[in-house]
Amino acid sequence: IDLKKLFFKYLPYWYVFVICLLLALAMAFAFNRLKEPVYQVKSTVLIREDQQFSPFMGEIDMFRTRSNWYNETAILQSHTLVGRVLSEMEVDVYYYSVGRILGSFRRREIYNDTPFRVRWDKDHPQPFGERFRITILDSGTYEISTVNGLDEFGGQRRVNFGDYISGEDYSFFLEMDTEFDPEEHGGRIYEFVINDLNRLTPQYIDALEVDPMGQGFSIVEVNFRATHYMRALDFVNMLADTYINQNLAEKNQEANNTINFIDEQISVTAESLTDAEASLQEFREDRQLVDVSLLANQLVNELQVLDKERSIENVKQQYYSFLLEYVRDDREFSEVFAPSALGIEDPLLNNLLLELSKLYNERARLLLTTTEVSPSVRAIDREIEQYQATLEENILSLQQASNIVMSDLNQRIREVERRISELPRTEREMIGIQRLFNINDATYNFLLEKRAEAGIALASNVPDHKVVDPARFSSQVSPRTRMNYAIALVLGLALPFGFFVLRDFFNTRIIDKKEVEQRLGYPVVGLIPRYPKLKDK
Repeated sequence: IDLKKLFFKYLPYWYVFVICLLLALAMAFAFNRLKEPVYQVKSTVLIREDQQFSPFMGEIDMFRTRSNWYNETAILQSHTLVGRVLSEMEVDVYYYSVGRILGSFRRREIYNDTPFRVRWDKDHPQPFGERFRITILDSGTYEISTVNGLDEFGGQRRVNFGDYISGEDYSFFLEMDTEFDPEEHGGRIYEFVINDLNRLTPQYIDALEVDPMGQGFSIVEVNFRATHYMRALDFVNMLADTYINQNLAEKNQEANNTINFIDEQISVTAESLTDAEASLQEFREDRQLVDVSLLANQLVNELQVLDKERSIENVKQQYYSFLLEYVRDDREFSEVFAPSALGIEDPLLNNLLLELSKLYNERARLLLTTTEVSPSVRAIDREIEQYQATLEENILSLQQASNIVMSDLNQRIREVERRISELPRTEREMIGIQRLFNINDATYNFLLEKRAEAGIALASNVPDHKVVDPARFSSQVSPRTRMNYAIALVLGLALPFGFFVLRDFFNTRIIDKKEVEQRLGYPVVGLIPRYPKLKDK
């Protein structure tokens, strides 16, 4: 290819290249101006695994969770989490500013910059996706119509701000959100669309990407695309905050379950303790008895130790019954707390509960992205059944062991009571009332101690995950202004050039004498011109 020859060959048609180039650049300019921009924002989140408490909390290791890293990234993109975020954001209505000249061809989302707000009745049917156009006339009135031509709505209406616009399929009103400025807002045209969050959630999930920063990292990049970068920033920040708060709530749930269980026991014990204290005080005042003999004191102290042990063992038995009820009713362990919170140091029981909690969490997270009939969920269900059977056997064996301990304590208590029966009547009555008070007092103090430990654990609890970088503007995804101009530049030159090349390719006439010399191998001696006026002669 002789580039020099092609250049001078097509140089006479330079005006064609200029016209095509200007048209292509004009089209690129119009596309960049009319196309609604799409922005991308980015955030980074640290996802920790196997997060544990500090050593001083090891005795009540109730909150240790084992999160699967891949499941956590799936949760960030789950329908449940995204739907919860959208319900907290004001995205149920999209607002647009319409250009004064180009009208519907030129509109921009304005998010929170609109001078008015749409309040719609969530208990009434609404025309989701319908575009409503309004023109603000003054601080009190506006004109409204539909863009797509909603038949029921009819034509343009003039409405006062604050007045309901109701029909069979719509019910809403508009209120001024900012102070009316005649120069800024008067005569301006806006549009709004009422969104169905159930339909909006999948759109947000499609625009959301969660990817690892690299192999070996526990940090993920959260990318989101939207037509308004402030809305994108708010969504990504709220998504990360909601995700972290949800993780903290799951960790706090076990502590709250422990505190609730202990509070129920404390409320019952406190009433008994108050009654026992009143009875003891009344007996001492009636009998003028301040203290008892040395032997009676020894028996009372011995009986107090045994009663305290029996009270603690009784609390443990209530916990065993509480667990057994959960297992036999096949309920999820959402309200179960670790046995170490009540001083039950059985390694097998602790491990079984931890594994079951892990399996139930794994199952719940899988259900965010799959169904109950999927092989992975069924496999976890089989594991849960096996662990539940093992746990039930373990609880029954613990109950039997506890019954043996209770029998021994009861036997020792009866022996002390027999010795007390040999004391004088007044001392026996005094010991009986004192014993009731000591039992309730010991149980009450034991429960208060365990509740304080659970409260400390709850107060010192922190989420496993954290935001490394808050959401920030990353780039404009669409339209890509520079690329569009580059494409227009290439097409503006390539299209006319390609046209001329094709025209020459399909041309069967001899244009240049060199073509004859190249094909025949002989020089051209001379040319005989064709004179159209003499062709008939």
